[in-house]
Parts: sequence; C-alpha cells; structure tokens
Amino acid sequence: GVVSSGVVVCSVSAGSTVGVSSALLLQAERQNAARVDRLIANLGTITGESAAALENAFRLYEALSEKGKTFVTRYPELLEKQRIYASLIRQSSERAAEVMERIASIGTVTETSGALIDSARDAYDKLPKDVKPFVTNLAVLETAEEAYARLLEQIGASARLAEERIEAIGTVTLDRKNAIVRARSAYDRLTDAAKQEVKNYEKLLAAEARLKELEEQYAALEARAEELLTPIAAANGCEVYDVEYVKEGSDWYLRAYIDKPEGVNIIDCENVSRAFSDKLDEADFIPDAYILEVSSPGLGRAPKKDRHLEKSLG
Repeated sequence: GVVSSGVVVCSVSAGSTVGVSSALLLQAERQNAARVDRLIANLGTITGESAAALENAFRLYEALSEKGKTFVTRYPELLEKQRIYASLIRQSSERAAEVMERIASIGTVTETSGALIDSARDAYDKLPKDVKPFVTNLAVLETAEEAYARLLEQIGASARLAEERIEAIGTVTLDRKNAIVRARSAYDRLTDAAKQEVKNYEKLLAAEARLKELEEQYAALEARAEELLTPIAAANGCEVYDVEYVKEGSDWYLRAYIDKPEGVNIIDCENVSRAFSDKLDEADFIPDAYILEVSSPGLGRAPKKDRHLEKSLG
C-alpha cells in the first residue's frame, strides 16, 4: 500500500489473484476509515476555530469509497459537531452584531463620546475570544478611542480621562482586568505634568495590587483542581493536559482538558467528568457557582505550559 495525503492507496500487480486484491483493498478501506474516526475523535470541544478541522474530517470522509464509508463509526458524531458549529456561528454572529451596533452608535467623536466608547469597548471585551473575530468594525472603535484620547489631550483634559478610567474600575474582580489595563494605559500616556494632576492614582495602584492577589488565588484554585483531577484521569487511562477557571459573561467555567495517545472520546470525558464532579463537591474549595466542562484539548489548542511544548517537540 502507498500512503498519499493521509489516505492508503493499494496497487495490485497484474499477476495478483482477485482474492488477494480484494483483501488488500478491504484492508486499505478499513485503515482509511480508522483515520477518519481518529480525526473525528480528536475534534474535541467545538469552537469558532474548529472550521478547518471539521472541513478536513469531512474531506477525508468524502474521499472514501462507499464501502469505506460504512466502516466509519463516528460519522453521526461528526454530523452533530457540524450542527454545533453552525449553531455556534449563528449565535456568535448575533452577539457580534449587538457589539457592532454599539460601535456604530459612537459616530463623530466629541468630548462627550467617552461613555459611548467605553460602553462599546466593554461589550467587545466581554465577548468570548471565539466571537470577537465576527466584529468587523473593531477598527472603528479603535480609531474612536485614539481620536477621543487626542481630543482630550488637546483640550487639556487628559488627566481627567485617566481619573475617569480609574474611577470606572469599581470593585476589583477578575473580569475588571480590562478596565484596570485601560486605566493604566490612560495614565501612562499622560505627560509628566498631567500625571501630577491625577488625584486618584493611588486607587489604580490598589486595584492593580488586588487584581494580582486574585489572579494568584485563582491560579492556586486551578492547581488544586488539577491535583484532584490527575489521579481520576489516570484511572481512566488519560492524562491532564490543562485546567483553567475562567469567567465568560456572568458565568464561571472550570474547564478540564484530558488527553491520551489515541485521543479521548465522549465516554472518557463523561467518566472523568462524573468522578471529578464528585471529588470537587467533596473538597468544596471553589467559592463561586460554576459550570464544569471536561473535553480533549482539541487539534488547534496552543501549548500553554512547558510540558505541552516539550511534548509537541518530541
């Protein structure tokens, strides 16, 4: 058999018997179908970045003969993932459209545009990362932010902008990080003389310190969750790829990513999720209401830790 673009092609010499030829072709069909099944199993959680992986799985499936397609056991799963992707794209487009309307409402930038600009920026920053690419007028918002900053500086109100950004931080939580970064950016853009006019700079310093404490606390929470998950994953023949605790919108998510050489399947995720959920309930160390998700890392997930990079480099 000759391998070409991930598909096994069998060539049979003129002297081969029909029985041998049929057996070789059947073996090749099964091998090609198994490759498609592995691709489907490795799709993991469907996100807005899953298009290429889904397209590749469908392309290899369609390249099979009709007989070969009958050996693919995960085709219904592929169709379901395609349905999920289509629904996700539709929902993403709807959420992006709302943000785009806010950006469009900014209009001509004047000294009173700050509230509209901040509203549009906050709405964009709260979008999940998979939805942000659907916002096609982000450049309009960025241009408006730059124009507003220049305008305030021209009228001698740049210090007031920094003060407003600092006051806008409010109670420091992890999802206020973008507000803190904007306040710091507004302050750092000031001239030395303008910085002297900012009366609430200590609030910014305190907010940055509190944010660092919270990030360390949640990093410790993730480490504790990974510690509980590791033996559970091992008992199910898997290893822990990563654990992350994140807030999207108003919801907290504890996401556990597991892996194994042949790729995890839905049953692996369900078994690990059930046992992990019980262990989390026993430990009871997470202060927030949260949603637990267990899945494979997915084909396009970027390495985050040293062990991921080492594994990818062999």
